[in-house]
Amino acid sequence: MLHDQVQQAVSSWLRGSDPLRFSTYRRAAWRQVRAESHQADGGDRWRYTADMLYPVQNPDLREAFFPTGVRNLYVERARPSEEDAILAIAHAHEAPLAAVAINRWWQNVPESFYGMRDASGEIAGFYIAADLRTLRGRMPAAALPWLNCSAICNRIRAKKDKTRAK
Repeated sequence: MLHDQVQQAVSSWLRGSDPLRFSTYRRAAWRQVRAESHQADGGDRWRYTADMLYPVQNPDLREAFFPTGVRNLYVERARPSEEDAILAIAHAHEAPLAAVAINRWWQNVPESFYGMRDASGEIAGFYIAADLRTLRGRMPAAALPWLNCSAICNRIRAKKDKTRAK
């Protein structure tokens, strides 16, 4: 593993000197991580989250998952005893309705929370990751609007097929 500063220097140099090769390497890395994540068993897939998020060029997203100036963070499934710390972070950094939604997630699907811990083991952040199939019946319907995505996509597809058939 490269030190962050070395990785950033090499990445910046390659992006500036050979943008085509830089893009080719990024796409190859993405395909590799994606293939590995699909081959991993369900319990290990969450480990690929950081590998998939790291190449994202959105500065806010990168800072949220890879904060500058903070080192030695590790991620593991949140423990029940960490509820207060996680919800305090949510209330401090999220809009009130979002914090209420995160609280609802914790009450209904606590195993979907992952805590980011600092070197002393204290919660420094968290994220939520869950397989949508496991959420049915566990969350209030209003909290899961995306569960209807497949039905909506099927209706759109059927409409397009009907239009093409005319």
